[in-house]
This record gives sequence, structure tokens and C-alpha cells, in this order.
Amino acid sequence: MIRTFTLFLCLITCFNFLRSQDLLFLTGPDSVNMLNSDRQLLDTLESMGLNVTVRGVDANPIQPEEADGKTFAFISPSVTASLIGIAFRDVKIPIIVSEAFLFD
Repeated sequence: MIRTFTLFLCLITCFNFLRSQDLLFLTGPDSVNMLNSDRQLLDTLESMGLNVTVRGVDANPIQPEEADGKTFAFISPSVTASLIGIAFRDVKIPIIVSEAFLFD
């Protein structure tokens, strides 16, 4: 809980200037019934005025083109690292990665 609150505080402080910007939010495989922590993050980002596109990462491969037109991307800790692979390694937008060792 403290870790989630710290992340919220960082997001609010660091991204307050991004109001009305487009964000790609990558979550675990079930983007409809997402984890409570992912839902809290999503609600916080939307309350900050961000236009959030939610993408559940499952067996359907994620494509780098999904980041096109977005200001930045957020990869939730509920995403399985093997399903991301190297798809976002070379995209030209900032990515917040909350899954340790995602790009190892």
C-alpha cells in the first residue's frame, strides 16, 4: 500500500503538466476486471486529466505501433514480462515501467 501511494505521489507531482495528453496504460491480461492496484492507478491518471487508452497484455502480441500518437506509456506491474518482450524497447516515447526487470 505504501508503495502504491508513493507511486501515486510521484505521478501526481511529475505529470501534473501532462493534462489532456494521451497515455497508453498496459495492464494484465484482463483489462476489464483488472487488479485493484491497477484500477487505482488508472483512476488516478484519469483524474489528472490524462486521456488513457487501456490495453490488456495477453497472448495477443503487443505491437510498438500501439504507442503511436501517445505522449507516454505506463506498464503496470501486473503485466507479465514475457508478454512484452522487446516490443517497447525502441519506441520514441517515455515509458514508465513498474515491473522490475522487464527489459532484461
